[in-house]
Amino acid sequence: MKKLLSTLLAVLLAVTMLTGMAIPAQAAENDIFNPGVLELDGSRTFTISKTKSSAFFSFTPETTGCYEFRIQNRKLKDVDVDFGIMDNYVMTLTSAGEVDAARYRGVSDTLVTASTLQAGERYLIYFTAYNQEQWERPVDFNVNVGMHTHDVIEGDIKATHHDDGENYKLCKYCDEYKGYMNDYNAYETVALSKTSYTYDGKEKKPGVTVTDWLGDPISKSEYTVTYPKSAKNVGKYTVTIKFKNHYVGTEKRTFTINPKGTSVSKVTSPQKAQLKVTWKKQATQTTGYQVQYAENRSFKSAGSKTVSKNSTTSLKVNGKPIKKYYVRVRTYKKVGKTNYYSSWSKASSVTTKTGLSLNAYKITLFNGEGYKLKCTGTDKKITWQTSDPTVAVVNRSGEISANGSGQCTITAKTADDRISCKVTVPEYYPENYNVPDFGAYFNVPLVDYDNKGDGDTVFCVYSYDAVVSQSADWLNDYYDILQDYGYEFYREDDKRDEDGLYYYSFINEDTNDLVMLAVAFYNNTPDHIIVTYINTTNY
Repeated sequence: MKKLLSTLLAVLLAVTMLTGMAIPAQAAENDIFNPGVLELDGSRTFTISKTKSSAFFSFTPETTGCYEFRIQNRKLKDVDVDFGIMDNYVMTLTSAGEVDAARYRGVSDTLVTASTLQAGERYLIYFTAYNQEQWERPVDFNVNVGMHTHDVIEGDIKATHHDDGENYKLCKYCDEYKGYMNDYNAYETVALSKTSYTYDGKEKKPGVTVTDWLGDPISKSEYTVTYPKSAKNVGKYTVTIKFKNHYVGTEKRTFTINPKGTSVSKVTSPQKAQLKVTWKKQATQTTGYQVQYAENRSFKSAGSKTVSKNSTTSLKVNGKPIKKYYVRVRTYKKVGKTNYYSSWSKASSVTTKTGLSLNAYKITLFNGEGYKLKCTGTDKKITWQTSDPTVAVVNRSGEISANGSGQCTITAKTADDRISCKVTVPEYYPENYNVPDFGAYFNVPLVDYDNKGDGDTVFCVYSYDAVVSQSADWLNDYYDILQDYGYEFYREDDKRDEDGLYYYSFINEDTNDLVMLAVAFYNNTPDHIIVTYINTTNY
């Protein structure tokens, strides 16, 4: 209400001056149109009543300076008043507001306000009182003007997380700042230099940085930092930052010490669709381990298992057959009701085993030859497929027929499993050759081969141990097959050096095909078998 009145007074005076309104000649003294005149060190008396609640005075200083206006009456403490100075009847320079004991100079019946005024300017001083209904009769007040002497007080407003602060000296009557003034910006951020550690047995004390809302660091002298006692073991710890001097407030920040990690030793698939993970033991400040496994490197939609004993270092997990799994491990430490985890180990991978088995996984067939695969380990329906029918085809019973040179994969599938055999049909063996395949018969893969003379001479090398594991009497077993193909024993060469060859030769006189079996020795021990196919027509 009072601010509104002051504004209305200013507007009224401004409009009066701009429009050239004439001031009534017979206006009452001390009203807005006929203010009383104040002089330096002079005194004037005015009356406030129910019908006249305001008094106005003009003052024109001869010199520039700070002037003080005092109003005295014992009723001041009981009256709601407004006391101000207007520059040229327009702008309010100062306003006392409601009667405040802080604005009394020594006595309770004196109200003081002050302002710096310019020489030669005319100022309007007004006094307005409210709640006049409490007065039974008019009341006389006294107003005088004099040079102002500052009554300086010191103050300190501490900055907080939300509000700025300041250190100041000012006059309690005119609010004019004197001497020095320091501003303190509210603090914005309180941060630790590090919030996560790995256990190493050493005490942790992260650094503390405090910045104000401008981003500038606040001096360390403005706060104290209290660290937790013995922050060594795995757990969560609290740092207390208490502000002082020109700041007030308390902040708390936390950091964690996590257990030391581990690493995967190996990942295997001991059984169908199963993976076994083994890792290095980490007993210090460790409760147990967490194992995570997924079919992708990103571990999206990963499964996990928890091992609750730090002495256990392996875990078996059931998955899907013939799937590549990625596995990683981390340690954890339980403190109270909270688990603290280490970082994940480097991922390792494994492809799970199938539950199926075949009588052969790699075979070599020549054009026109066949081989029957047998699949065991399931009672479910088996479906056979070939990856390339131009190389070899397979029927519903698992019988393979070689069609042309190249490689393909024959797969046996069930509803939830599969297994494959790699088939090689050598390019170097002509379709019309009448030579039984040594490798296919004994279910052993080629170690190496060499083609000589446009297919007339072929060297095929097989592992001796692999052949013997199939048949201890492999020579006679293969001879029986050769006889079915029209071969007769031709020659045996029993002369060999310590690291040499032992030859057995067989010939088909109808086709001029010669088969030579050579056992290669190393340190008097059989090492590999060389099977040589020769067509002697051109020799």
